[in-house]
Amino acid sequence: MAGGGAPAQPATALASVPLSASAATISERGVGMGQPCQIRGGIRQRSRLPAARAFGHNAAVTLEPLHLSERAARDLGFIEVQRVLASLCPSPFGKEELGREPFPATRAALDQRGAEAMEAARAVERRVAPDFGSVRDIRPALVAARKGTVLGTLDLLDVARTQEALGRLHDVVSFQGGEAPRLAVLARSIAEDRRYAKRARRSIDEQGQLTDDASPELGTLRGKVRGLRTEAQAQLGALIRELDDGGLLRDRNFTVRNDRYVLPVKSEFQGRVDGIVHDASQTHQTVFVEPRALLQVGNRIKIAVAEVEQEEQRILAELSAEVAELEPRLSADLAQAGYLEAAFARGTFAARTGGRLVAVSEERPLSLRAARHPLLAWLKSEAERAGQAAPAVIGNDIALGTARALVISGPNAGGKTVALKTAGLIALMARAGIPAPAGEGSSVAPFAAVACVIGDAQSLAGALSSFSGHLVLLREVLGEIEAHRGRGPVLCLLDELLAGTDPAQGAALGQALLEHVAGQGAYIVATTHYQRLKALAMAGGAFRNASVALDPAGRPTFHLALDQVGTSNALDAARRYGLPGAVIERADHLMSPDEREFSGVLAALSEERAQLAVRLREAEDAKANLAADAARLERRIAEV
Repeated sequence: MAGGGAPAQPATALASVPLSASAATISERGVGMGQPCQIRGGIRQRSRLPAARAFGHNAAVTLEPLHLSERAARDLGFIEVQRVLASLCPSPFGKEELGREPFPATRAALDQRGAEAMEAARAVERRVAPDFGSVRDIRPALVAARKGTVLGTLDLLDVARTQEALGRLHDVVSFQGGEAPRLAVLARSIAEDRRYAKRARRSIDEQGQLTDDASPELGTLRGKVRGLRTEAQAQLGALIRELDDGGLLRDRNFTVRNDRYVLPVKSEFQGRVDGIVHDASQTHQTVFVEPRALLQVGNRIKIAVAEVEQEEQRILAELSAEVAELEPRLSADLAQAGYLEAAFARGTFAARTGGRLVAVSEERPLSLRAARHPLLAWLKSEAERAGQAAPAVIGNDIALGTARALVISGPNAGGKTVALKTAGLIALMARAGIPAPAGEGSSVAPFAAVACVIGDAQSLAGALSSFSGHLVLLREVLGEIEAHRGRGPVLCLLDELLAGTDPAQGAALGQALLEHVAGQGAYIVATTHYQRLKALAMAGGAFRNASVALDPAGRPTFHLALDQVGTSNALDAARRYGLPGAVIERADHLMSPDEREFSGVLAALSEERAQLAVRLREAEDAKANLAADAARLERRIAEV
């Protein structure tokens, strides 16, 4: 990750989440699966939530549609989160549900989705989550049956298996009504009726063959065929002994040609066997003759087999008609199963990453406690499930407080970019109703847009350098802010702002841009090495500093310290990564006294400010304790 990637939290790991091809219905054409609405190359969700699923009196309270460009969805990792969720859905119905409305359109829908996900997470933790893998995509069979098509046995069996799976889903989730009341209500709407499945199971075996118990008539007719075949085989045995004694047969076995019993007669003796030739060997040395003595019983067998086939077709038509009658109910149940599967996908992600609901409130637009990067937390969980060692994922407080912009500084490979991406991704997950790994009391605003510049748009074909590519992205972000700031709060994430050019001009331009974006009312998280931007945040007001911390030996700890200024420590980093000592000493000698003094002043001011913040918190705690004591005293006086 540019400028802030951490060795213990590698950016390359974010691309390694496994996803089967069948689940890869999310693409960079959109955030969700399905057909997202495109606005200026970005994405705004379509509204879809059945009214029966909206609990509470505020169902009509709408949220501003979230604008999120494809690039921002990719760079912040939201598409990857959606891919992970899709991989947790074994059936296509859950995958489709995940993509229908990535960001709920109403407050009630958002609250409902989050509550359902947490109920599912607790079910996963209790190991009572239902199995969705047996819910098959029987929609083509349902459509065919509705049109009057007679289904094959395997399709009929799939419908039966799916009805059984839906019944189990109903039972498993409904039984958890005390622990998961919302999910139980949804599950109870799935039909309990499994009569078709019982009939189909009785009629069709696991290999897809109709059984004798499919109907009384079929059992009788098949018994008749078996009796006739036994009669024919007895006659064949006698004929084989007679003809073989005369040396007329190629071997002593009978076979079947054109559904008739035949004997392998040597070609030269064909005229000596009275009967009908049905076939010959490739060498023409053997002909297959149906003896005339077997013609009558062979005809009776053919008629009996036709009667069996007619009865089998009648049974298949009857079962297909039952499926056609069940089609509306099964289609509704499959949709409900997909809704539940999506909820359990979100719940599984929450259970494995320690996720919880992050409040969506304008009162605290960005206030995250002990926030960990969701995808890194997921990768750690998956590694541990596989019995592999995994580095710790550090939780950090990421908060604007009363400021508009959080300016994160500190050494390379210290975790600045991870912190920035964590803030952006958790803001998106909160708006999507997906529990995220953040501490209790975390909150984000209901952002109307989330825009970011992470990396650059460098292009040889487009004649763009790294810096000019960075400027192109900044121009796009400024356009997004201007287009959407009137609809609600906007979050702007700027990684390594205006790096890669003359430091003095880059820092000045960076300050001007931050002031402009903050002046437009957007909330900002930016990472930088520029001293000017660190000093800007030291002045307070709309800007707040944060620093990735170092241990006593100068190594990054990946902890984010609010209200502190970070030093880039480029020389220490060069030393750790093995650059020649002579080069490092020369660089240290070349640093001007003013640069050293300025860094020292910033560090001292940052430390002083941090101490003042601690004292302020202590004073506020003391004030709260005094107020509580006063309240208790007043109650005692009142009692007297």
